[in-house]
Amino acid sequence: MQHAFIITGIDSFTSEQSGQVFRLSLAEHKGRALSIIGSVEQQVNILTIKEQVLPVVMLSDKLEAGADNSLLIPDSALVSIVPIKAAAVQLMLDTDNADQVLHNLSPNS
Repeated sequence: MQHAFIITGIDSFTSEQSGQVFRLSLAEHKGRALSIIGSVEQQVNILTIKEQVLPVVMLSDKLEAGADNSLLIPDSALVSIVPIKAAAVQLMLDTDNADQVLHNLSPNS
């Protein structure tokens, strides 16, 4: 199943478990807590998001529920960016069209 999000900001990047697990904490337009998890061997998802001009539309094929109602994207997930310019994504947010776009990409988002 594909999950779609609009990422509006990066809250933090942390290393956990003696530098073996990496977490990129993100702000998404609905206000939910969302983290991308990486490992020493697999950080491509984290790097993909860190290099973007925000806001962006992000897709993930895996999503897990974390403690305290947060959402986690594991390091085994396939993460991709929809090729829409940040200014166009911002316009979607400003005109309240973001949820419709996300619904078209993933009815469960």
